[in-house]
Amino acid sequence: MDWSGSKENRRGDFVSDEDGDSGSVEQELAATRDKLVRLQADMENYRKRVDRTTHEIIRSRRADVLRAMLPVIDNLDRAIESVDPETAEVAGVIEGVRLTRKQMADVLKGQGVRRIEADGDFNPSYHEVVATVADPDRSDGEIVDVVRSGYVLDDLVLRPSMVRVAKNPANDEAGQAD
Repeated sequence: MDWSGSKENRRGDFVSDEDGDSGSVEQELAATRDKLVRLQADMENYRKRVDRTTHEIIRSRRADVLRAMLPVIDNLDRAIESVDPETAEVAGVIEGVRLTRKQMADVLKGQGVRRIEADGDFNPSYHEVVATVADPDRSDGEIVDVVRSGYVLDDLVLRPSMVRVAKNPANDEAGQAD
């Protein structure tokens, strides 16, 4: 190629003035623009991925801290239930424990933690069966009582409720008759 009619561009490369080369320059420019658009999209996707990961890490750490606080609530509940509130000496202590428990519950609630409702039928996503109770007045799998409360943070189960569920003896007899 004869570079005598060429001009030097800003980068110091020689560019031909011939008409045939202008198409290849335009193609190269279009390819460079396409690469730029793709790199910008890749960067935006990277930012979104990092943002999601960061939020998940923060949520996980928050859940760990809140999960560690749940036994404190359990122990405060046990302390309240184990003492006769009519005893004058203990009445002030019980009131202090109740206020502490309420304060702890308010902190958890403020962080988005809520107690799992354990009424109605057993749900394996939220409940853990620790015992069955024969009860002819209830249907199989109906929750009889809660042994330990469960809690959720948003949609994440921090701890399932430990429950006792009913087992209707009539259903056992019907199954054996078949």
